[in-house]
Amino acid sequence: MGGIAQSYWVRIWMSSTSDPNGSEHGIVFWLGIYSLLEMFSTALYMVAWLVELSGSIRAARKYHEDLFERVVNAVPRFFDKTPIGRVISRFSRDMRTIDESIIGLIVSLGMQVVQVASVFAIISSVMPPFVVIAASMTCAYAMLAVYYLNATRELKRLDSISMSPLLSLFSELITGVESIRAFGAQNQYTKEAMNRVNVHNRPYYLMWGANRWLCTRIEFSGCIVSFSATVLIIMGLDSIDAGLAGFVLMYAMSFSDYMLWFIRNYSECEISMNSVERVNQYLVLEQEAPAHAEPHRRPPADWPRTGTVDVQDLTI
Repeated sequence: MGGIAQSYWVRIWMSSTSDPNGSEHGIVFWLGIYSLLEMFSTALYMVAWLVELSGSIRAARKYHEDLFERVVNAVPRFFDKTPIGRVISRFSRDMRTIDESIIGLIVSLGMQVVQVASVFAIISSVMPPFVVIAASMTCAYAMLAVYYLNATRELKRLDSISMSPLLSLFSELITGVESIRAFGAQNQYTKEAMNRVNVHNRPYYLMWGANRWLCTRIEFSGCIVSFSATVLIIMGLDSIDAGLAGFVLMYAMSFSDYMLWFIRNYSECEISMNSVERVNQYLVLEQEAPAHAEPHRRPPADWPRTGTVDVQDLTI
C-alpha cells in the first residue's frame, strides 16, 4: 500500500504543473511528503517483519518441544513398526518447513491479496468498464489456480513420501557400514542410494515444470489485462490526464506479476500445511505410563503387606 500511495503522490505532483519549482508549493514540499510516505511504509514493513519473526520462532519452538516429548515417550511398538527415516523426516524436513516457510508464506499471501485487490480497485475506479474485464479475468485465474493446485499438491505429497526411504537408507548405511564392507556390498548400496535419489527428484522436477506452465499462462493473461487497460485509456483520453493514465498503466502492467505470486504463495502455503499435518499425526501418539504415578494412584507407604501377587486384566 505504501508503494501505491507514493506512486499516486508522484502522479499528483506531475499533474499539478509541468515545473514543480514554479508551482504553488516548492519542491521541498513534494519531496518531504514523498519521504514521509517512504518512512511510514518502511516502519510498517519493519513492524510486520518483527511480528512475523517472533511469531514464527514461538510456534516452531512449541511444535518442536511437543513433537520431541511425544516421540521420546511413545510406546515401544511405535518404533517397531515405524521406519526410522519417517521419524527423521518429521524432525528435519517437516520442522524446517514449519520453522522457515509457513509464516512467511502466510504474510506474503496476505500482501499479494491486498496488491491484487488494489490494482483492480485502481483500474476500475478510473475506468468503470474494466469491471467486466476484471470479472472475466478473475474466473480465468481461478481456473488456472485450481488446475495448478491439483497437480502440485499431489507432486508435493510424492516428494515428501519419497524422502523417508532415502533417509532410512542413509541410517542403515551409517549403522551397518562394517557389514556392508565385510560382504563387499558397496556397489549394491551405492546403486540403491542413487535409485532412491532419482525417485525423490522426479516429483521436484515435475513441480518446477508445473511452475513454468503456470508462469506462461499468467503472463499471457496479464498481457490481456494490460492491453484492455490501454484500449480503455485511449478511448477515454478526454477525461483522463497523462499522469493518471501513466499511473493506471504502471499497475496494469505489473498485474500479471501480482497474480503469479498470489497463486504461487497460495499453492506453497497449502502444500506446506502438509508438514503441519504430518507433525500433528505424531502429537497424538500413544504414550508410555508416566515414570511417577499420580498421588491418588500411589500404593500406601507400607506396601506390600503380603507376599502374594494379584494380576488383573493382563493381556499378552
